[in-house]
Amino acid sequence: MRPYGPSESWLSMVSPEEPDGVELALHLADESARAFQAARRQIATGVVFVMEPTKMPYGGIDAVFDDTCGNLLDLHQD
Repeated sequence: MRPYGPSESWLSMVSPEEPDGVELALHLADESARAFQAARRQIATGVVFVMEPTKMPYGGIDAVFDDTCGNLLDLHQD
């Protein structure tokens, strides 16, 4: 476990055969992760995303969904 902040830490794991290879990090969900999880739940309830949550070149994350009334709604998170 490594400290991440005053009230958080994370756990990372590597393969014993490749200690410098891919590292899996587990930590509490931050705001971006919670937004992504909420979007995934909306997909499960029938919301149709035209563009799934995507990191944008101008910064932030956007997701676009169809509101079933002919409108596309863009969710943006910095």
